[in-house]
Amino acid sequence: MKKIAFVLFAFLFCNQLSSQTLEQNETDESTGHKIRQTSWETLILKMKLTAYFRISRIDSFYYFDLKMTTGTDKVVAIDKDQEMIFKFENDSVLRLKNLNYAITSTGEGERGFAGSEGQGVKVRYPLSLADIDKLRNNIAIKWEIYTINGHLESNKIADKYFMIPAALKLVCD
Repeated sequence: MKKIAFVLFAFLFCNQLSSQTLEQNETDESTGHKIRQTSWETLILKMKLTAYFRISRIDSFYYFDLKMTTGTDKVVAIDKDQEMIFKFENDSVLRLKNLNYAITSTGEGERGFAGSEGQGVKVRYPLSLADIDKLRNNIAIKWEIYTINGHLESNKIADKYFMIPAALKLVCD
């Protein structure tokens, strides 16, 4: 019970401190699509793996966008339908499938000037309403992403995870 109360308190407290913002909230003049996107926020921050995410909504379609660098100049490619997996505290998992083939390019994995010379990849994973519900109502303890070269993983997302429900709230509500 204490753990649940602590997690709830931490989520609410951190949600108030979140720097997550709604960066785009407009209707595209050319297409008429209603677009909402959050700011890019840190998901993984390790020496050999950095990943940023944002949540996007285009009309009634939702996406988990991801930018990633591996800290090396090694080329990373992610094929269409390759999976990104979240494992939650209750041992359930969420499997998302990449929308399009992507390969590393200069600066693609960073969100600002720092690191803009390095190699990175940017991918997009469609989210169903069930996926959104799972991300909102569970705490992830592990993250994995599959690439053509193998897979990368991190057990260090729990402290950053509160940003995902905050981003979903900005885009979905």
